[in-house]
Amino acid sequence: MRSLLQNLIFVFCVLGPVGVFPQVPGFGQCPTHPVMKKFDYRKFLGEWYEVARQFTWFELGWKCVYTNVTDLGGKVLGFMDRAVTIFDAKLFFDGKTKPLDPKEPAKLVFKPFDKLPFRMKLWILDTDYKEYCIFWTCVDFLKVSHAENLWIYSRNKTIRQSTKVKIIQFLDKNKVNRYGLKHTNQTNCPW
Repeated sequence: MRSLLQNLIFVFCVLGPVGVFPQVPGFGQCPTHPVMKKFDYRKFLGEWYEVARQFTWFELGWKCVYTNVTDLGGKVLGFMDRAVTIFDAKLFFDGKTKPLDPKEPAKLVFKPFDKLPFRMKLWILDTDYKEYCIFWTCVDFLKVSHAENLWIYSRNKTIRQSTKVKIIQFLDKNKVNRYGLKHTNQTNCPW
């Protein structure tokens, strides 16, 4: 039987690099953050650009991150994602989300690839539908540690300074870990 330390080493060293979980570690279980009340998925449809993110292995070196959210019916949303690597290779991949609980429609289950069994919780902490969206996820490891991630999306390739301030105030008020939040390069993008 593996020891706790062996399990943690396996999780962080073997599973981490393939990008199957968030990468901002912490001790204890995942924090509890409020999600957006009365989330209306119909207003959320359309184009979104990633303007900031915390580090994730699977987005290492990516720029021009873009998604188009579509209605697949039955409150299932399609995410058609695009990105450019540091080698200027264009990436195209699709995913699906649906509410984890109909009473909390901003708590989504995201399935990034149809052929893989992997699913990830993806909470929408806040959005105004017109300018920004705050995505957050967290995974518990044996109730002794967790890893979380934060993404900021905008309807445009840039975001106004006043909106950035509003987002930071929201994150700080709700004690959302924003350590390592970095700007996503959206210059010279093909979309």
